[in-house]
Amino acid sequence: LLSSSNVEFTSHQLTADLIHAVQVKAGVRIREGRREIPLDKDNSRPQFIIEPPKGGCRVSAAVTVGSDGLTSEEDLDVDRLTTSRSHPMVKNAGLVLDPPLPLANVAPTLIHFPTLFEDRYLVASLRS
Repeated sequence: LLSSSNVEFTSHQLTADLIHAVQVKAGVRIREGRREIPLDKDNSRPQFIIEPPKGGCRVSAAVTVGSDGLTSEEDLDVDRLTTSRSHPMVKNAGLVLDPPLPLANVAPTLIHFPTLFEDRYLVASLRS
């Protein structure tokens, strides 16, 4: 178990185009109290807010990234040629909050959520 509240992944010369499939599962417990999650880069905008009750809240998250039309096993097959794969895409994502939490500022946060990501593939194809 990690004693730190910070986790850092370091990679050397690992770029997104080298990743064909990923399956990640994680779980945390959030202590009681109001938490503001800054999902909007503009601090003047309303931020995403959660307020876990007494006893806290267990959060479980899972995401699967892979190729279109392939099973999870096929996605993670290291012998599969890259020419038989599509561009990686998010195939599944899930979030479970136990106990359920009321969520504040969902709509204003979701409106600006796409600004957190840069789609390099789309930008490159538009330039071509």
